Amino acid sequence: MTLFEYAADRVPMLARGIGGIQKPLPLERPGAESFAIGEINAGDRSRIPLALPVPVILAPRFMDPTELSDHLSLESAVSAKLRDETDITSRGGNGEASAVFVPAEEMPGAIRPSGTYTVTGGQVIVQLGLIRNGKRLTTMTVENAADDVPGLATKVADAILDAARAIPPASPDADQ
Repeated sequence: MTLFEYAADRVPMLARGIGGIQKPLPLERPGAESFAIGEINAGDRSRIPLALPVPVILAPRFMDPTELSDHLSLESAVSAKLRDETDITSRGGNGEASAVFVPAEEMPGAIRPSGTYTVTGGQVIVQLGLIRNGKRLTTMTVENAADDVPGLATKVADAILDAARAIPPASPDADQ
């Protein structure tokens, strides 16, 4: 359902970008369950051409450990920036994304930004890690003025996107 909800939000925007109208609707019978429609082995998988992989970035998690909360609302500000930066229709791009933001809690192979921040005087220092399948891929530090949360969110989102684009894609055969 998480993926369907994402598609239901994105498809109308993408269709508008090419002059079309589309609105996916969920159709589910009461009591219906998921079922397998096929099986593919590793040999066959290697013969199927796929689009070049782009990093999938999940909703970030941030907390000020002193306050035990996200009192700056950095999670929502960074999520909004990531959504804007990865929305191919808002930039008038060529229809291809260099990263995809999915506002989900988890997805195998996706990158989860997570970190803490401390506010000291007029500065915020964010300690940020990118995690995939429970393994830390990289860490970084971002600093900004405490009274400029939009500017901080932009710096954090840019750092996430730059680092995620530099990380090799998840292998489809990796343990999930």
